[in-house]
Amino acid sequence: MNLALFFSNLEKNRTLVCRRLENYKNEILVFLVIFILLFMSTTLGNRGTHNSVEQWLNITNQMFYGNQDFLFSYGPLFWLTGGAATQYSDVTYWLSVTFISITNSFFWTLLFIPIHKARNYLFFALIFAIFFRNLSFYAAFFMWPFALVAYLGFSEQKNKIINKYFIIFIGALVALSFFIRFFYGLFGFLTIFSYLFSLFLRDKKLSLLSYFTLSLSITYVLLGLLVFHNHQNIINYIIINMELSFGNSVDMTYDVNNSIRSFVSVLLVLVFLNLFLIAKKRLALFLTINILWLLLFKLGFSRTDHYLGFFVAPATVLSMVMIFDKSLFSRVLFVISMINLYSLAHIPTYPGAVTLTLINKPAGLDESFQERMARIYPDFKLKNEVLDKLANSTVDVYPYNNEYIFSNKLNYLQRPSFQNYMTLTPTLDRMNQDFLNSPMRPKFILWTAGIGCTSSDCNPFDGFDMKYSLNEDPLTSTSILSNYHPVVVSAGKNGIPVMLLEENSHDENFSEALILEKEMRFGQWYSVPKSDDGLLKIKPSFEFTLLGHAKNMLFRGSILKIRYKFSDGEEKLYRVNILNAGSGIVISPLLDKFNTSGFEGREVIAFMFETDTTNYFEDHFTAKLIKINIPNITARKPN
Repeated sequence: MNLALFFSNLEKNRTLVCRRLENYKNEILVFLVIFILLFMSTTLGNRGTHNSVEQWLNITNQMFYGNQDFLFSYGPLFWLTGGAATQYSDVTYWLSVTFISITNSFFWTLLFIPIHKARNYLFFALIFAIFFRNLSFYAAFFMWPFALVAYLGFSEQKNKIINKYFIIFIGALVALSFFIRFFYGLFGFLTIFSYLFSLFLRDKKLSLLSYFTLSLSITYVLLGLLVFHNHQNIINYIIINMELSFGNSVDMTYDVNNSIRSFVSVLLVLVFLNLFLIAKKRLALFLTINILWLLLFKLGFSRTDHYLGFFVAPATVLSMVMIFDKSLFSRVLFVISMINLYSLAHIPTYPGAVTLTLINKPAGLDESFQERMARIYPDFKLKNEVLDKLANSTVDVYPYNNEYIFSNKLNYLQRPSFQNYMTLTPTLDRMNQDFLNSPMRPKFILWTAGIGCTSSDCNPFDGFDMKYSLNEDPLTSTSILSNYHPVVVSAGKNGIPVMLLEENSHDENFSEALILEKEMRFGQWYSVPKSDDGLLKIKPSFEFTLLGHAKNMLFRGSILKIRYKFSDGEEKLYRVNILNAGSGIVISPLLDKFNTSGFEGREVIAFMFETDTTNYFEDHFTAKLIKINIPNITARKPN
């Protein structure tokens, strides 16, 4: 009797599964077709930085070797997307190809099925040819949650699909997205949470939101325990990304002006989307689309050169909900929206705007990972005088150019925020400072010339974005100057100088002596007292206006500069990081040469802060002039 009941239940379950599969036969068919096409056509090649300053690319595989964790805006699982200088092994290669194929197949299936039901094939084909052009679509990695809620919003089966097991599964996927790239997870969280919150406002049921939040939180912790060697980095990963996000918005900006036409186009598409949602009573998507639109605007326009990949393409995906409906009204709104997005994509939104094309090359996985990394950077070989001194000792590279590390197969021990132009906030700078003042620091620092140094006789301290490298992360650089001393000056790539520093025999945690404190203002010269040794720094306490705070959060930061005057009347202008300015900006001497006998630079007699933006900073600010007694720093006497 029990056996008969067992087989009866088994048959019922089989019938139920077959019925469910029959309901989704179109989805399954489309997914399988796209997956096969992508899996058989996706190839991942070797991608080096080649002095592009994108140092993160070289250590995305770090979870597989050593005992350090990769903590950056690109997560420890970012290699799944193919984002690595070279794949770590043939196993990770095929895992990556499979992940890319599944993600994109899922994404396109969710978009195509509602379009199929609305019979809007022509519109889909046109926008695919204009905006996407490839089934392997980068934005799919963070837009799949929106494709999912849009699909659910137009599905007749959504009440059967959305249950606690489905929501728990989606929460786990969003948690996984955080470890692929932090903003992927943030995007997924805002998408799913806002949609479930809209359903809560409609149905007054809190259970789905609770299941989603609980699933995401638990899975995030479990995955963190799995992928991080140091479990404290489960929290540090969040801290670093919050700081990087704010720092990017304030200081990773270009000196460009977007056209008014571009902002009008952006606004019009949003207006048309909301008209569609209201007219067609798709209010469950209203909150989600408006939140995502603001986030995409922030992502695409805070730096501006990212507007094609992080605004235009994803905004096109948002707009596709209009062709989930077959009415003439929806189609007209969609066409007008696409015209506006087309103008953004094909007419530069700022002077000199360009597009980026990525070309894949064969992976060449027959060699070891270390050999392949060295082969990618043949121009970064160091001379024997440096290599002999290093032997197999631990070494970090500052301010960047870790190509030297991989080209010479060095024992890399990097600080927490390993690209100086990306140590954008005092929190990240202090993390580096603590590391460099601890017993965990490397024995050597390979100090490379800044990106502004392009010849053997250049100023090696001219950094990224017309900045002075010692002002990028002042706590980090001062800790290096205090704890290390130069031992070898040599020539690196293209004869550009490099300097090897060795740690001191005892700790030299730097201290500051206050010289004066006074109120200052922009556009006014301030004299510098004479100092025969040590380093003079100014520590301004800049305050944002209300407009400044709004600009940082919703658009992008403004430009801050410092102008130096030397005794011979010559002046030098550098951009300054705003958030790290309070930790100290070098005043005098302004170091400009590598030298084994010590650090030397020009004496500065006056300085002035400048900003081109009104109503961003408070006009007056308090500043402290301090002296740091670092050995072997001297001001060069004028000729």
